[in-house]
Amino acid sequence: EYAHAMGVGPGGLKEYWDTIYATDRFFGGCVWEYCDHSIAAGDDLYNSPRYTYGGDFGEYPNSKEFCVDGMVFPDRRPHTGLKEYKNVIKPFALLDADLNEASFRIKNLNFFAKLESCSIYWKLEQKGKIVKQGFIPNICIEPQTSKKFEIDLKDVKKALGGELTVSLVQNLATEWRAAGYEIGFEQISFEADTVGSSNECDHTDKSLLFEDSGNLARVIAANTVYTFNKKDGAVCSIVDNGKEMLASPIKPSIWRAPTSNDRNVVSKWLSARYHKADCNCRSFETVEITDKKAVLRAQISMGAPSQRPFLSITITYTVLANGELTVDTHAEKTDYNFEDRSPELPRFGYVFMMPEHNEKVVYYGRGENESYEDLSNSSKLGIYETTATKNFEHYVRPQENSAHVDTRWVSVTNILGHGLAAISNGKTFSFNCCHYTAEQISATAHDYELVPLKETVVNIDYRNAGIGSNSCGPELDRRYAITENTIDFSFRLLPIMFNDVDLNEEISKH
Repeated sequence: EYAHAMGVGPGGLKEYWDTIYATDRFFGGCVWEYCDHSIAAGDDLYNSPRYTYGGDFGEYPNSKEFCVDGMVFPDRRPHTGLKEYKNVIKPFALLDADLNEASFRIKNLNFFAKLESCSIYWKLEQKGKIVKQGFIPNICIEPQTSKKFEIDLKDVKKALGGELTVSLVQNLATEWRAAGYEIGFEQISFEADTVGSSNECDHTDKSLLFEDSGNLARVIAANTVYTFNKKDGAVCSIVDNGKEMLASPIKPSIWRAPTSNDRNVVSKWLSARYHKADCNCRSFETVEITDKKAVLRAQISMGAPSQRPFLSITITYTVLANGELTVDTHAEKTDYNFEDRSPELPRFGYVFMMPEHNEKVVYYGRGENESYEDLSNSSKLGIYETTATKNFEHYVRPQENSAHVDTRWVSVTNILGHGLAAISNGKTFSFNCCHYTAEQISATAHDYELVPLKETVVNIDYRNAGIGSNSCGPELDRRYAITENTIDFSFRLLPIMFNDVDLNEEISKH
């Protein structure tokens, strides 16, 4: 047993299989386990079951939710972990992919069986849209050998880079899968040769206005009014075309609802009182005001009551006359020179709520499955559309879920397309969007007890810690833990008002 599939996860499967493939001393292992063991209760067992676990019937002793530790839900729907496992142990590898040579190699990882009765489907996407695709039928590759395949990339602007996705599909139907079933896939990203223009370039002929009134500072840019609460150092209102975009201020956030695989580290988080973290604004200053740009800066101390602050945060807000806001963040751990320094962070980023009816979510990142730094091999980078309601996985015990890493941009809007877009500024980010706060999820023992908010909760994260297998295994791989003492993070916010248009094109105008 090398991985534990309890709740979200397991994470880190690919790292195990890289090790397994690297030496003949390993030939595999076991994942604990297949199924969430739970008794369905309630009045409607088949349409609205209330899944239970240890202690729910008054029995003692019990292991609480430790029986809910499978790769499929009690009704046998696959967890993300099963999809991840399937793609990690797929019987082939993609090698030597090259856009300029318009070719790639497929290696058969089997030791005895040929790769046959299957075909290759490939596609090249740029900015999330397919620019070229093809089908290579009836391949046959001998065990432990590879074969080169050439593809047609004529007329493709290769300097734009993109994502090449190669899938193997089954030609023939079997008792358990239909013809065309995807055996597995790999996706390779190619960087563009050109670098986009800086967001500091504002070509609008409009001018912005700045107002300072006591505890509030307002910046009026294009059709948008940004209001900053100087006592909190936060954006407390964004009114675009007369409509309020926020239901809560935009504030730094480090807490996530513990996953089942966080069960051993969560005691450290609670001891550090991360779950009680709050911000204290030490200063708020106006740095620069012109007719094209307003720059404001807040000095934030983050800590918990009766605790020494654990983060010192500098937030620089830049509002351009075209209505765009850039949030630049520099954060430092304040206790890394002390022996009793605080543990690694669950996450670092920003959280805010948007008013009711902001349900539509479109993003360019890893989907459709939830994805984390060590749980992303079953997620393809692309453009996806969902809702805040659907972007929540109802695990038997509520926990952090349904984040999406490697996000270029995400928009959260009403049905008419009026809302906010968060855009990466250099480094990609992780986002989450649902109708529950992390505190609400943390305090709820069963999924059926969760009551969704009317508001939409949005997280834009520099990082969200990996998942691992620490409920019944080693600590999270240090590569996927947030151990850094210094954090620099930047993203842009852009009010948008459109429907069924290309957000890539809309963003490029700003």
